Amino acid sequence: MKTKTSRHGKSARMGALFLLAGGIGFLTACKNIKKQADAFDEKVEISTEKQIVEVRGDSIAIPAKVKIAPKYLYPQSTLRFAFVMKYQGKEIGQKPLKELNIRGPKARVEDTSSYITIDPKKGKTLNYQEVLPYTDDYKKMQVDVIPNLKLESEYDDAADLCYTVEPRRLLMGVITTPLTVHPTYDVLIAGLSEGFRLNLSDDAKKKGENIFDEWKKGPYATVPHNSDYRADKDLKPEAKHPTETIYFEINKWKLRQSEIRKPEVQHILEMPKDTNIKVRKVLIKGYASPDGPQDWNVLLSKNRAKVVARFVSREMARRGIKDARVPDFFEQINTPEDWEGLRKEVEHSDLPANQKQAILNILASNMSLDEKEAALRKADAWQALVDVYLPRLRRSEIVLVVSGAMRKVEEIMQVGDANLAELSKTELLLYAYNTKDPAKKRAAYQEYQKRAPQDWVGYNNEAVSYILEGDYEKAKEKLEWARQRFGDNDTILNNLGITYSELKDYEKALETFDLAEQKGIPQANNKGITYIKKGDYESAVASFPPDQCDYNAALAYTLLGEYDKAMQKLQCVTDKNADHFYLRAIIGARKGDKELLSTSLARAIELDPDLADVASEDLEFYNYWNTPEFKVALSKKK
Repeated sequence: MKTKTSRHGKSARMGALFLLAGGIGFLTACKNIKKQADAFDEKVEISTEKQIVEVRGDSIAIPAKVKIAPKYLYPQSTLRFAFVMKYQGKEIGQKPLKELNIRGPKARVEDTSSYITIDPKKGKTLNYQEVLPYTDDYKKMQVDVIPNLKLESEYDDAADLCYTVEPRRLLMGVITTPLTVHPTYDVLIAGLSEGFRLNLSDDAKKKGENIFDEWKKGPYATVPHNSDYRADKDLKPEAKHPTETIYFEINKWKLRQSEIRKPEVQHILEMPKDTNIKVRKVLIKGYASPDGPQDWNVLLSKNRAKVVARFVSREMARRGIKDARVPDFFEQINTPEDWEGLRKEVEHSDLPANQKQAILNILASNMSLDEKEAALRKADAWQALVDVYLPRLRRSEIVLVVSGAMRKVEEIMQVGDANLAELSKTELLLYAYNTKDPAKKRAAYQEYQKRAPQDWVGYNNEAVSYILEGDYEKAKEKLEWARQRFGDNDTILNNLGITYSELKDYEKALETFDLAEQKGIPQANNKGITYIKKGDYESAVASFPPDQCDYNAALAYTLLGEYDKAMQKLQCVTDKNADHFYLRAIIGARKGDKELLSTSLARAIELDPDLADVASEDLEFYNYWNTPEFKVALSKKK
C-alpha cells in the first residue's frame, strides 16, 4: 500500500534537497578556491625589475609584473591585487595604491571596467605601474602586495569566506640621489657695477662661495647682469675719498710685491672703470715717519710717491682706463715727516694711559721737530713706537678724487644700521648687497623703491632676497609684478625662471630661461639644473657647458649611467668637498668598484662625519652594507 505524501512533506523534502545541493555547492566552491590558493605560488608570479626604486623628477614609479599561468584561473574566479605602501618619515603611515583586478569571463563583478578579463586557458602576463608624487616621508618605505582570490557562484556569501593569500613584499625603499642637485643657479643682483661686486672666479663658483654665505637654500652664484642696466649715480657728497695704502720698509722706497698685490690695492686700481662714480684725479701721497734726518725723510717721501705714481699709472693704463694717459690725471703730494699721522696712531693705540699721554704731550708741545724727536727717544713708549706705530707711517697713499665722493663700505654699513635714510640710493644698494641680515636687505631695497619707484632694480633685488631664503612663492609674486610693470627685462626673467624651477613648474621655468637667453643672458647652468630636477638627464647633460666642472654636471652624467664622464667632471673640480667624494662613492657602488666606493666614502666622511649616518641608510649602498670595505669607510667617522 502506497503512502501519499502530504503537500507539506513534499516541500520539506525539496528543501532538504536544495540544502544538500547548497552544501555540496559550498563545499565545491571552498574546495576549488582552496585549490587555487594552494597553487598560487606555483601558478602566479609577482615580480619587479628592482626592489629599490629611484626618484625621477618629483615622482617615484612603482612597477610590477604579474604572470598568471594557463589553466590557473577559473572562468568564475576573480584575482585582485591590492598594493599598499607603508612609510616612515616625519609621518608614519600607509597608503593604498591602485589595484590590479583580474577576472575570468564568467565572473560576476559590479564594474567590469575596473577588471581585466583574461582567457583562463591561456593565462596572461600583466604590467602594473603606479606613479606617486614623492615626499620625504616616502624615503623609508616598502610596498606589499596582497592577493585576493574569489570564486563566484550563486552562493556568494559562502564563497566570500574562502579566499586569502599571504601578502608579498614587492619594494623595499627609495634612492633619492637625484634630489641632491645643488641649487647653484646664476642669481642676478641688479644695480651695482662690477667694481662693487663680489666677482666670483670659476674656482670660487665651483666651491659655492658667495657673499650670502650660509643662506637657507645656498649656495648660489651671483653674476653681473646686463651692463645696459645701472643704478643711478646719486653719490652722497663726503669729505673722504676712496683711499688705499702701500707700506715701505724703513729707509726704503722699493715696491714690495706683497703690498702691490693686496686685494685692496687691486680693487682701487679698478675703481675708475666703475660707471657709478666719476674719478676726476688720482692723488699719490708720499710719507716718511718723523724719525731720522729731515733731508733724508724729504727724499724718502718724494721717492715713495714717485714709484707708486709710476706703478698706478702703468696699471690703470693696462686696465684700459683712458684718463691714466693724461698727465694732469695724477698728482703727487709729499709729507716728509708725518707728525699728524703719529699723533692719530698714538691716540688710537693700546699704549698704557700714562705712556700715551706722555707722547701726546710731547707732540702737542712748542718744541722744535728735532727737540720733539729727541724727547720721544727718551720716552718709555719709544720701543713700542719703533716696533708698531712708526712703521705704519712709512707709506704712500692712493687717493681717488671723485665727483660726489663716496663712503667706504665699512662706513656705509655703520650708517645704514643706524638709519637707512642717511644713505644715497647707490649706498642703499651697497648696504643691501653686503649685509647678511635678510630683513635689513629687504628694508634697504624697499627704501630704494620709495626713492626710485620707476627703477626696476629695487624690486628685482628684493625678490632675490626671498630667493636666497628659499621663499620662492614670495619671490615669484614680486618678480611677476615687476615683469608686468617693466616688461621682459632680462635680469627679472632670469630670476623668475629660478622661482618657477624651485616651485617645480619646470616647463614654465625653461620657457622663461629661453626668453632671458634671447636677451643675451646665458642660461646653460640654470637650464641644466632644471632638467635634472625635471628628471630629463639627457637634456641636462646637453645643457651644461662642455667645460663646466661641478657637482651638478657630474650628477647628470651619473644619473644617465655614464659613470666615466661623471668621474671626469668630478676630477676637474679643483676644490672638492664632502659632497663630491660622496658622489664618487655612489658611482663606485653603481659600477661595482669596491675600492672607489670605499676610498671615496671614507674621504667624504672625514670631511663631513654626518655622512656616515647618511650612508648607513642610503640604499645606493644596500648591496655593500655588510662588506668590509663599507665598514672600513664608516669607521672614519670621528
